[in-house]
Amino acid sequence: MLDRSPEPRLPSVIGALRDVSPPVPSPTAESETVVFDCASVLSRLEGDNELAQVVFAAFLEDLPRQIQALQDLVDSGDTAGCARQAHSIRGAAASVGGERLRGVALTMEEAGDSGNLQFVAARMNDLHLEFSRLRDAMKFS
Repeated sequence: MLDRSPEPRLPSVIGALRDVSPPVPSPTAESETVVFDCASVLSRLEGDNELAQVVFAAFLEDLPRQIQALQDLVDSGDTAGCARQAHSIRGAAASVGGERLRGVALTMEEAGDSGNLQFVAARMNDLHLEFSRLRDAMKFS
């Protein structure tokens, strides 16, 4: 049973989406990928717009902390930690239909896995940009 209290806890809300895997997009260029796939999220939530809004609010509240955690790992030179944190951001973005943000986080995760901290650091601005775009798109949904 999902907790629908006014102050959602991100792990319990996102946990509801983990039970239903998001569709795996075909490989495309980032510029061709949609910023926000709201229809996909609503489909996974069986059309429950109220729950979708709770999930989106929890995501928007939590993701800035996750991005800051990734920046802290970059600053400390923790490449493996960067890969893990980028993986968390990728999963969160996929859960809310943030396809472009998911794609950026994926490239950062792969770079971290291969030990390329410079690439992870170089994509931080892209991560911020795609989060801003997703946040704006969610506001208008």
